[in-house]
Amino acid sequence: MSHCHSQRCKNVKHENDYVSILSQQPRIAYVDDPRGMEASLKTVWPDIGVYLDLYHALDRIAAHLHEDHSLRQLFMADVRACFLVPFLDGTHERKLVDEYAKSRSTRSQDVDFTSPHFMKYFSSKNGMW
Repeated sequence: MSHCHSQRCKNVKHENDYVSILSQQPRIAYVDDPRGMEASLKTVWPDIGVYLDLYHALDRIAAHLHEDHSLRQLFMADVRACFLVPFLDGTHERKLVDEYAKSRSTRSQDVDFTSPHFMKYFSSKNGMW
């Protein structure tokens, strides 16, 4: 087995990884500036959909709310939940929530859908958001 020790060899390996990534067609890219990034991304991946990422979408909503309003945090939590709570319309998704709750020794209705642990579990099982 040969090992790559020279900088040139490492650069070639990096370029091969880069070419491998470019040859794959992603369906969606979430970016901070879709109008500014869309043309560049479509030159590489013509069929890609380019959308505003969640952080910046929430930031744009929050920018229009009065800083001192007593319900600001509650409102933003509800807006965030609209995006982060999974759709539980299908039997598959409900089953995933039940399995997750059972693995955490809790009830399905007590599952925190916004926790990173749940999101990772749900996504890894092909749950639909």
